[in-house]
Amino acid sequence: MINCWHYILSFINFLSLKIIEKTLQTVENKLDCYNSVDGSIRFMCYMNWFRLVCSNGLIAGHSELNFSRKHSLGLDIDLFGEAVENGIAGAIDDKKKLENWQKKGIDSDVFARWVEEDLREAWGFNAAARVYHIAGTGRDVEIDGSYSEHTPTSMPVRFKNPVPGCKEKAESLFDLSQVLAWMAKERNDLGEQLEWKKQIPELLKRMLS
Repeated sequence: MINCWHYILSFINFLSLKIIEKTLQTVENKLDCYNSVDGSIRFMCYMNWFRLVCSNGLIAGHSELNFSRKHSLGLDIDLFGEAVENGIAGAIDDKKKLENWQKKGIDSDVFARWVEEDLREAWGFNAAARVYHIAGTGRDVEIDGSYSEHTPTSMPVRFKNPVPGCKEKAESLFDLSQVLAWMAKERNDLGEQLEWKKQIPELLKRMLS
Protein backbone atom coordinates (compact mmCIF):
# COMPACT_ATOMS: atom_id res chain seq x y z
CA MET A 1 0.00 0.00 0.00
CA ILE A 2 1.31 3.43 -0.94
CA ASN A 3 0.51 6.25 1.44
CA CYS A 4 -0.46 9.55 -0.10
CA TRP A 5 1.12 12.49 1.73
CA HIS A 6 0.23 16.15 1.72
CA TYR A 7 2.60 18.81 3.04
CA ILE A 8 0.50 21.43 4.80
CA LEU A 9 2.54 24.18 6.47
CA SER A 10 6.11 25.19 7.18
CA PHE A 11 7.28 28.18 9.24
CA ILE A 12 11.03 28.95 9.13
CA ASN A 13 12.65 30.66 12.13
CA PHE A 14 9.39 30.24 13.98
CA LEU A 15 10.84 31.20 17.38
CA SER A 16 13.63 33.49 16.12
CA LEU A 17 16.20 30.95 17.30
CA LYS A 18 19.37 30.67 15.23
CA ILE A 19 22.65 28.81 15.43
CA ILE A 20 25.66 30.24 13.61
CA GLU A 21 28.26 27.68 12.58
CA LYS A 22 32.01 28.28 12.45
CA THR A 23 31.57 28.62 8.69
CA LEU A 24 29.06 31.43 9.39
CA GLN A 25 26.25 29.36 7.91
CA THR A 26 22.87 29.65 9.63
CA VAL A 27 20.69 26.96 11.14
CA GLU A 28 17.17 28.11 12.01
CA ASN A 29 14.26 26.42 13.72
CA LYS A 30 11.27 25.46 11.59
CA LEU A 31 7.78 24.18 12.37
CA ASP A 32 6.61 21.52 9.88
CA CYS A 33 3.09 20.12 9.75
CA TYR A 34 2.04 17.07 7.72
CA ASN A 35 -1.21 15.34 6.95
CA SER A 36 -2.33 12.67 4.48
CA VAL A 37 -4.67 13.27 1.62
CA ASP A 38 -6.26 9.83 1.90
CA GLY A 39 -6.56 9.71 5.71
CA SER A 40 -4.04 6.89 6.03
CA ILE A 41 -1.82 8.71 8.54
CA ARG A 42 -2.18 10.96 11.54
CA PHE A 43 -1.72 14.71 11.53
CA MET A 44 1.88 15.39 12.64
CA CYS A 45 3.85 18.46 13.64
CA TYR A 46 7.61 18.66 14.19
CA MET A 47 9.82 21.45 15.44
CA ASN A 48 12.68 21.04 13.00
CA TRP A 49 16.09 22.66 12.49
CA PHE A 50 16.73 23.86 8.97
CA ARG A 51 20.19 24.47 7.50
CA LEU A 52 19.71 27.08 4.79
CA VAL A 53 22.79 26.23 2.73
CA CYS A 54 21.60 22.71 1.85
CA SER A 55 17.95 22.64 2.99
CA ASN A 56 18.74 19.84 5.43
CA GLY A 57 16.14 19.30 8.11
CA LEU A 58 17.17 17.91 11.48
CA ILE A 59 14.91 16.83 14.33
CA ALA A 60 17.30 17.35 17.23
CA GLY A 61 15.28 16.23 20.21
CA HIS A 62 11.78 16.00 21.61
CA SER A 63 10.06 18.92 19.88
CA GLU A 64 7.48 16.62 18.36
CA LEU A 65 3.81 15.90 18.75
CA ASN A 66 1.79 13.24 16.91
CA PHE A 67 -1.98 13.29 16.97
CA SER A 68 -4.16 10.23 16.66
CA ARG A 69 -7.35 11.91 15.58
CA LYS A 70 -9.92 11.25 12.88
CA HIS A 71 -8.81 12.56 9.50
CA SER A 72 -10.77 15.52 8.17
CA LEU A 73 -10.51 17.89 5.25
CA GLY A 74 -9.79 20.87 7.48
CA LEU A 75 -6.96 21.67 9.88
CA ASP A 76 -8.09 21.65 13.52
CA ILE A 77 -6.67 24.87 14.98
CA ASP A 78 -6.69 23.39 18.49
CA LEU A 79 -4.43 20.54 17.37
CA PHE A 80 -2.13 23.01 15.70
CA GLY A 81 -1.96 25.06 18.90
CA GLU A 82 -0.99 21.98 20.91
CA ALA A 83 1.80 21.23 18.46
CA VAL A 84 3.16 24.77 18.68
CA GLU A 85 3.10 24.71 22.48
CA ASN A 86 4.93 21.40 22.57
CA GLY A 87 7.50 22.61 20.05
CA ILE A 88 8.26 25.78 21.99
CA ALA A 89 8.79 23.77 25.19
CA GLY A 90 11.55 21.70 23.60
CA ALA A 91 13.14 24.13 21.18
CA ILE A 92 15.49 25.78 23.68
CA ASP A 93 16.87 22.42 24.82
CA ASP A 94 17.27 21.37 21.19
CA LYS A 95 19.27 24.52 20.47
CA LYS A 96 21.63 23.71 23.34
CA LYS A 97 22.02 20.16 22.06
CA LEU A 98 23.01 21.36 18.58
CA GLU A 99 25.50 23.82 20.05
CA ASN A 100 27.02 21.02 22.14
CA TRP A 101 27.32 18.86 19.04
CA GLN A 102 29.38 21.64 17.46
CA LYS A 103 31.89 21.36 20.31
CA LYS A 104 32.30 17.56 20.27
CA GLY A 105 34.98 16.17 17.96
CA ILE A 106 34.96 12.81 16.17
CA ASP A 107 37.43 10.05 16.99
CA SER A 108 38.15 8.13 13.76
CA ASP A 109 38.29 4.68 15.40
CA VAL A 110 35.09 5.25 17.37
CA PHE A 111 33.41 6.59 14.25
CA ALA A 112 34.39 3.52 12.18
CA ARG A 113 33.04 1.13 14.85
CA TRP A 114 29.83 3.14 15.08
CA VAL A 115 29.36 2.92 11.30
CA GLU A 116 30.04 -0.82 11.30
CA GLU A 117 27.71 -1.58 14.18
CA ASP A 118 25.10 1.02 15.17
CA LEU A 119 24.51 2.78 11.88
CA ARG A 120 24.58 -0.41 9.83
CA GLU A 121 22.02 -1.99 12.15
CA ALA A 122 19.72 1.04 12.05
CA TRP A 123 19.96 2.16 8.40
CA GLY A 124 21.47 -0.77 6.55
CA PHE A 125 24.75 -1.52 4.79
CA ASN A 126 24.38 0.90 1.88
CA ALA A 127 23.50 3.93 3.97
CA ALA A 128 26.27 3.15 6.47
CA ALA A 129 28.87 2.98 3.69
CA ARG A 130 27.65 6.23 2.14
CA VAL A 131 27.71 8.07 5.47
CA TYR A 132 31.23 6.80 6.15
CA HIS A 133 32.58 8.21 2.89
CA ILE A 134 30.54 11.43 2.89
CA ALA A 135 31.81 12.20 6.40
CA GLY A 136 35.37 11.52 5.26
CA THR A 137 35.37 13.23 1.86
CA GLY A 138 32.26 15.37 1.51
CA ARG A 139 31.23 13.34 -1.55
CA ASP A 140 28.51 10.76 -2.02
CA VAL A 141 29.45 7.29 -3.28
CA GLU A 142 28.03 4.33 -5.14
CA ILE A 143 28.73 0.82 -3.90
CA ASP A 144 31.13 -1.05 -6.20
CA GLY A 145 31.71 -4.42 -4.56
CA SER A 146 30.20 -7.48 -2.92
CA TYR A 147 28.34 -7.03 0.36
CA SER A 148 29.39 -10.52 1.46
CA GLU A 149 33.10 -9.76 1.09
CA HIS A 150 33.26 -6.32 2.70
CA THR A 151 32.05 -4.13 5.53
CA PRO A 152 30.63 -0.59 5.15
CA THR A 153 34.06 0.91 5.83
CA SER A 154 36.02 -1.43 3.54
CA MET A 155 33.60 -1.61 0.63
CA PRO A 156 35.03 -0.39 -2.73
CA VAL A 157 33.06 2.62 -3.98
CA ARG A 158 32.80 5.01 -6.90
CA PHE A 159 32.83 8.64 -5.85
CA LYS A 160 30.05 10.91 -7.05
CA ASN A 161 29.31 14.60 -6.64
CA PRO A 162 29.99 16.62 -3.46
CA VAL A 163 27.09 16.65 -1.01
CA PRO A 164 25.63 20.17 -0.60
CA GLY A 165 26.61 21.75 2.71
CA CYS A 166 28.90 18.92 3.86
CA LYS A 167 32.53 19.52 4.72
CA GLU A 168 35.32 17.58 3.01
CA LYS A 169 35.85 15.95 6.41
CA ALA A 170 33.35 16.01 9.28
CA GLU A 171 35.09 17.43 12.34
CA SER A 172 32.27 17.51 14.90
CA LEU A 173 29.07 15.70 15.83
CA PHE A 174 27.19 18.61 14.29
CA ASP A 175 28.96 18.04 10.97
CA LEU A 176 28.07 14.37 11.18
CA SER A 177 24.46 15.19 12.06
CA GLN A 178 24.24 17.12 8.80
CA VAL A 179 25.50 14.12 6.84
CA LEU A 180 22.83 11.98 8.51
CA ALA A 181 20.14 14.62 7.88
CA TRP A 182 21.07 14.71 4.20
CA MET A 183 20.86 10.92 4.00
CA ALA A 184 17.41 11.02 5.62
CA LYS A 185 16.25 13.65 3.14
CA GLU A 186 17.29 11.39 0.26
CA ARG A 187 14.70 8.73 1.18
CA ASN A 188 11.91 8.59 -1.40
CA ASP A 189 9.11 8.07 1.12
CA LEU A 190 8.30 11.13 3.22
CA GLY A 191 7.29 9.02 6.20
CA GLU A 192 10.65 7.25 6.10
CA GLN A 193 12.43 10.62 5.85
CA LEU A 194 10.78 11.74 9.09
CA GLU A 195 11.50 8.44 10.83
CA TRP A 196 15.19 8.58 9.92
CA LYS A 197 15.47 12.21 11.06
CA LYS A 198 13.95 11.27 14.42
CA GLN A 199 16.59 8.56 14.86
CA ILE A 200 19.58 10.90 14.44
CA PRO A 201 19.89 12.10 18.08
CA GLU A 202 19.83 8.55 19.43
CA LEU A 203 22.34 7.36 16.81
CA LEU A 204 24.77 10.12 17.77
CA LYS A 205 24.22 9.37 21.45
CA ARG A 206 25.33 5.76 20.84
CA MET A 207 28.60 6.99 19.39
CA LEU A 208 29.29 8.86 22.64
CA SER A 209 28.45 5.93 24.92
